[in-house]
Amino acid sequence: MKRLRKLLDRRWVKFADNIGPNFAGPGINLYFVEWLEEAANVDTTALGTTTAFLAHEIKMRYPEIVYQDEDGFDWVILSAEEAKKDRDLKKIFLIMSAGLWMVNE
Repeated sequence: MKRLRKLLDRRWVKFADNIGPNFAGPGINLYFVEWLEEAANVDTTALGTTTAFLAHEIKMRYPEIVYQDEDGFDWVILSAEEAKKDRDLKKIFLIMSAGLWMVNE
């Protein structure tokens, strides 16, 4: 089962504009995010400006998909199979997938 892995730790965010309040359920907003330059050294998808969620919001409802790395940064790790279980998880998965596609283009 292939799982997407995305750095969504707010400490790597330079600026976040809430463009989708409660987009993936209560308290899980969609942001237009400008990442700190150094974030791309940790996750190549955290580059420039993207649409993204923030892990601390996702963790409130879905703690099972938020992981902390050895440096204490929050990542969201989610598969299509896991996302099928819930409408809001599907939204999170699709936005994460779109970000990967845009970087790899």
